[in-house]
Amino acid sequence: MTHGHQYVVQPEQAGRYMEGRVGDRQTQRTGRRPVSFLAFPRLRLDRRPHRPGSWRLTGEDEARILEPHHLTVRAWTTGAEPISELPADLETTTARWIDIASPDTTAVSLLHDEFSLGSLNIEHLLQPARMPQLDLLPDGGAIVILFALRLEEGDEPRIHATPVGFLIRARFLLTLHRGPIAFIERRLQDALHDPTANGLRLAALAIDALVDEHLTVTLRSAELAEELEEQLDPDNELESLTTLERLIVLRRDLLAVRRLGVAQQEVLRRLARHFPAEAPMLEDVITNQREAIETATAVCDYIDGAIEAYRLRREARTEIGIRRLTVLASLFGVVSIVMGLWGVNFVGIPGSESRWGWFVFVGALFVLLALSIWYVRRRGLW
Repeated sequence: MTHGHQYVVQPEQAGRYMEGRVGDRQTQRTGRRPVSFLAFPRLRLDRRPHRPGSWRLTGEDEARILEPHHLTVRAWTTGAEPISELPADLETTTARWIDIASPDTTAVSLLHDEFSLGSLNIEHLLQPARMPQLDLLPDGGAIVILFALRLEEGDEPRIHATPVGFLIRARFLLTLHRGPIAFIERRLQDALHDPTANGLRLAALAIDALVDEHLTVTLRSAELAEELEEQLDPDNELESLTTLERLIVLRRDLLAVRRLGVAQQEVLRRLARHFPAEAPMLEDVITNQREAIETATAVCDYIDGAIEAYRLRREARTEIGIRRLTVLASLFGVVSIVMGLWGVNFVGIPGSESRWGWFVFVGALFVLLALSIWYVRRRGLW
């Protein structure tokens, strides 16, 4: 915890750094040399006298207006009562849950000064994560990066994974996110009415809500896969092609969900070992995570089966078409041979001088055609 001074990013400097993404590997030039978002000595900061509660928090009405485009910081005490200022000493505060939404570069100073986090921990919390991870802190706390899932059910169903950061301390829980986490908010708002709820219990409940959403998303994906599979019709190839592309995209997203779920399950196992007091609840969460992984795997297998069944039906339809064309060629092949023989340019062709020659010739063609059709139908080739 910083004592004696409060660091605040200058507005013009913060605006300059907010042009990029927090944690981006690329750097920007500010005059003479490239500057990283998360390099504290290179940020031009102002020193101001430190006073308790100098970080004013975002009110509920402001949060609804600012999210998801601007940083909002909110906090609640036991009883789900919101507070307007962040206390000076978080180790003895009554605040139980602190939420930072849409963090920008200003959050670097906030996390460093008020939560005593190092640059590497802050980078893990703020940079766009690709996989779940767990960092254990010297004070017994932990930083956990997990992924929340959101299903978009438009014309093309998509599954979006958004990282959610958790700073778990004994007395309070801090969450950082850039996407909506309404399911976590509902669970924690109910849990805050329990006066015995501490940071560890709130973290376990928040992670439980996050993993429950995984199972909900995968089950809904199974229903969407069934609906898309019913739209596959070999007789309507244009529409079926679009539906096939949607199934392939959904399967690709489910494979990514399965990959994230396996890594997230291992992170949860390590977290349960680190916090044995919450191990029973976290074991239930691990079970739910495994069910979500198995559901995603089953849906991928179902999509593979649907695509394979459509491919077989389309091949069968193509084979029938080719066979019919072959039969038609055979039927008219005999007639074409007879017509070719009758039409050669030689004199003395039998029947060419006869009055009834043409009628006999046409009748013979119809007889040959009828015999060919009878033979094809008898062999079951049509």
